[in-house]
Amino acid sequence: MARLQSGTRIYGNAIIDTSLSINGNTSATSNSTGALKVSGGIGVTGNVSADTVYAAGQDVIATALAFSIALG
Repeated sequence: MARLQSGTRIYGNAIIDTSLSINGNTSATSNSTGALKVSGGIGVTGNVSADTVYAAGQDVIATALAFSIALG
């Protein structure tokens, strides 16, 4: 297993064939905080599981439930 040093940057594309674990536990309070921050969009092919879902600063009525959101 490869272990990245703190501050390692990956330029270009990276492909992970099995899974990626992020062990940080920083709560997200905005789109620029949390253990995982993404500058672009996120494309998800499978299921998404979350305890609480926020969208554009608004609490979506879906806490610890399966949810589906369609934005028009």
